[in-house]
Amino acid sequence: MALLVAGLRRDCQDVILEGCTGVVWESYKVDPFVKKMAEQFYAFQDRVEELLQIDEEITVEVRALETCAYSASTFRDIIEKIQKAVDSLSLKRYSNLGKWVER
Repeated sequence: MALLVAGLRRDCQDVILEGCTGVVWESYKVDPFVKKMAEQFYAFQDRVEELLQIDEEITVEVRALETCAYSASTFRDIIEKIQKAVDSLSLKRYSNLGKWVER
């Protein structure tokens, strides 16, 4: 899942770098920086939690393929659920989705 949150992780690292290079404790920029950093990290946390939930849903459906009845309608239903979950990841702009799907 690290592939999917790589962009978000990079955004967090960029905020940290900004703080290391452009903010000093005596600066008027400290409060806005802390607010920006908190917002970025909370967004990262929310997106990771959301991703964990979607990943669990996909895992359940993939496992269902191993034991489901051998019929086209059953396969179609399961594959549609998986595709819907992957589409939601795409709509939410998780990075490296194509590589993640291949794995």
